[in-house]
Amino acid sequence: MLEIQNDSTISFSSYYREELKAIRECFIDSLKKNCDLIIQEDNHLNVLNIEANKMPETPPFDQLIPFFIKLLNEKVVRIEKAYPKTDFSSLRIKLNTRIKKDIKNFKHFKHYEYVDLRQNYKNTKEAAKKCLRQNHKNTRIAPEASLAAGSNTTHPCCAVS
Repeated sequence: MLEIQNDSTISFSSYYREELKAIRECFIDSLKKNCDLIIQEDNHLNVLNIEANKMPETPPFDQLIPFFIKLLNEKVVRIEKAYPKTDFSSLRIKLNTRIKKDIKNFKHFKHYEYVDLRQNYKNTKEAAKKCLRQNHKNTRIAPEASLAAGSNTTHPCCAVS
């Protein structure tokens, strides 16, 4: 969502941080004057404010899609590393297929497919977290500690695909 506040600030808002980070990346090199580009988070809604008088006349969105794809892929990699015992392979295949298509031709870019894949990763991550908490409920070891330690214990309910 785009909003102009008091003719002085342009606000971009989104539930997905990667979208705002991609917009921020587009503006970093083209702002007329030094300008802080900070993403504010409030109750799951993220906002990026840019001072209108510091923006170029033509928004530099030519790299928006590549930035978005790159940032979403980085997020997915972080999730996969945080939950190494969780099976993300089917989601990874779908994401890689989508990225390959879009890298060749941005005209076929389908934002909703990325949002769906991002939500699937989030749901899978949440299921893995819940599973780990249930498996560690009666122990003194936190689920995150066993992940960090690289425990070889298999958690069948964490193999979500």
